[in-house]
Amino acid sequence: MKRIFIALVVVTLSVFGFITMAWQAEWAEIVAAAKREGSVVVVGPQGNETREALTVGFQKKYPEIKVEHSSAG
Repeated sequence: MKRIFIALVVVTLSVFGFITMAWQAEWAEIVAAAKREGSVVVVGPQGNETREALTVGFQKKYPEIKVEHSSAG
């Protein structure tokens, strides 16, 4: 029983590690494309709080990418 549990934990961690690597690789491609373009457009609800929540952190992390916010009512 203990071996089965350990095997399940190993498989689960392996799958989780693969999923983590997969989204990180995809995100790296998205950021590289945004750097080539020079900007990204974020679509979100209206309001200054929401706009800031969606743009400020990204802009700080990636200052070379201009963030444009488009409000959707």
